[in-house]
Amino acid sequence: MPNRIKELRKSRNMNQTQLGKLVGVSTSAIGMYEQGRRDPDTSTLLNIARIFDVSMDYLVGACDLPERFDIDSISKSVAKNLMDQPALMFNAECYTDEELSELSLLIENSVRDALSEKLLKD
Repeated sequence: MPNRIKELRKSRNMNQTQLGKLVGVSTSAIGMYEQGRRDPDTSTLLNIARIFDVSMDYLVGACDLPERFDIDSISKSVAKNLMDQPALMFNAECYTDEELSELSLLIENSVRDALSEKLLKD
């Protein structure tokens, strides 16, 4: 975690004082987090994750992907990718734009429900 906070801060051309002000802690606290001499509490970790738009899992080293897991954006992306296929046909029928829009929404909602259900099980 110490390296992640420091890397994120430097990637945003931010000094420890600036990050401390945004997070609501002292400059020395940021320095101690970055040196591994002190661990931030949960609310501070959450603030840091929000400031840098990364997941808390990434900050603490539980995963290597900084992106947050966002069910809404994933479900919209899946639906869009399916609907953007150039030769997409359903039962060899042409559908109106309105019907395709409804289908896209149905796909989006189905993916969102499936992901939500999976997360609740894990």
